Amino acid sequence: MKLREILCLVILSILLTACQQGDDRSEVIRDPEAPLGPDEFETTDEGFTQINQPGPRTFDQTGESVDVIRDKKTIKQAAERMPDVKVQSVSINQSDAYVRVKINAPMNEFEKKDWSSNIKSAIEGVTQRYDVHVSVE
Repeated sequence: MKLREILCLVILSILLTACQQGDDRSEVIRDPEAPLGPDEFETTDEGFTQINQPGPRTFDQTGESVDVIRDKKTIKQAAERMPDVKVQSVSINQSDAYVRVKINAPMNEFEKKDWSSNIKSAIEGVTQRYDVHVSVE
């Protein structure tokens, strides 16, 4: 009788152990180089921005994201590094950047075209994100 009870317990423990082998949900993989240490980890709810990732984009009152505003400022500074150039407007439409500049020197159409090319190169040197269109007045 005792042998039968021991045999049932052994078979039951083998069965329970075998059933738990395929369950990976209880296993937590820990990164020893994690910023919080090897025993701590961060989680977030589904559908929300992941922790340690950049936050959602913020928009100003005109509806432009902060990235676009920063890009306009960078484009203006790059164009105004050229001598006698004053930027009148910078507008960004998806992947196109339109820049209107005024040059404080009289010039013919060929010179305007050359200046336009040089200003475009200067802008593309600081940001490659846009297809730049420069108009010189």
